[in-house]
Amino acid sequence: MMRVWLSAAAALCLLLPVHAEEHLSYTFERNIVYYRSGKLLSGSWGDDRFAMEGNLYWDERWGSGVRARSRAGEPDFGGAALRRWQRRGHDRQSVLRDPLFVDAGAGDFGLRSGSPALRLGFRQIDLSSVGPRVRPDPS
Repeated sequence: MMRVWLSAAAALCLLLPVHAEEHLSYTFERNIVYYRSGKLLSGSWGDDRFAMEGNLYWDERWGSGVRARSRAGEPDFGGAALRRWQRRGHDRQSVLRDPLFVDAGAGDFGLRSGSPALRLGFRQIDLSSVGPRVRPDPS
């Protein structure tokens, strides 16, 4: 299963390594990371004691559609462009692509056909019962 991370600020600020550790610190796999401002990664990412793979990254500033190209520049993966990051062993199967949400602006994060997330193995779930909802009035 994949997860969708939505952020109006830095997308992965929650995953900042606090200090260097001798073991694998964490694994971040099969996610859709969709953001519209800030940086993708910040902080220190030089120790490579983490696993990131099979993710789809998209900055809303890049435009929309399958053929959209970066207008805001390629994301910074811990001080490296994606290809250099991949040579270090991270996100080798990950992509920088529009996930083709039905209507992200209106909160509809279902995937349209042809979404690159589907090719990565993302399986859609029924989102109608996910997140905050208004409870019916008991009276």
